[in-house]
Amino acid sequence: MLPPHTICDNYVMTDQANLAFLARQLVLTELPGEEVDTLPGGCLVQGQQLWAGLWAPSQIEDAEALIKQAQAAAQKRSTTLGGIVAVTTPADEKSPVVQELSEALYIYGYPRAQGLSSGAPELIQVQPAMQHPAAYELATAAWQDEAVQQMYQAAAAEADQLAGLHWWAQAARDGLDVVLAMQHQAPVGMVASLPGELFSRLVLLWVKPEARGAGIGRALAAAVGTDAALKGRMLTTAWTHRDGKLRYYFNKLGYDDQLVALVFIAEEGS
Repeated sequence: MLPPHTICDNYVMTDQANLAFLARQLVLTELPGEEVDTLPGGCLVQGQQLWAGLWAPSQIEDAEALIKQAQAAAQKRSTTLGGIVAVTTPADEKSPVVQELSEALYIYGYPRAQGLSSGAPELIQVQPAMQHPAAYELATAAWQDEAVQQMYQAAAAEADQLAGLHWWAQAARDGLDVVLAMQHQAPVGMVASLPGELFSRLVLLWVKPEARGAGIGRALAAAVGTDAALKGRMLTTAWTHRDGKLRYYFNKLGYDDQLVALVFIAEEGS
């Protein structure tokens, strides 16, 4: 068996088959809860509400039937359908099938959440998990420290610094891997990642304003890649906004815009 860093160095997520596989893994492992029913193109997962996760929306033949099936599964479990997350490629985002799904969801009371104001991500950026020998020189794990929790809350208040669906990240906080950057024995930045079977998702990257520009954020992001590689995970991902600063920052770090997250949230009373 090849060592993790060799696998990562040679693992490039570019062709459609690989992207479809990644989308499926994102849906299966990142949406909280248990798989309870099979839906056309995806699976149904259960958190506080029932959420449908679709990894192949371009292959859905009957959008209305899918919505009704998801609603029926929620009703069967005495809960409501919170919404649908469809993971697709940028090329398929405007395909007729996906547009039909979007229109059907809107009619049924599940409009698409868009932009920074919604808090929902739009792009899934992907990078092979890489070994960075110097990444931990700046960073020290310290999630139990009260100062870390205070910094997390402060960082979460800065929407532009948060990568991902923050309400899910908050719900999964106990399962996050957190690394804290220290300077002069004081915390100046932190990164949090959600570990999966094949990848780690970077859900929070924050550096104190007065400490920015010194490479701390780069070192923290590298720490996530190092940890993922050491644990045999092939990829690191970040869910960002199209117009957010984090998208361009991650582009500089080697992340590519590989997939699109279409998030449809139930209107009140749906």
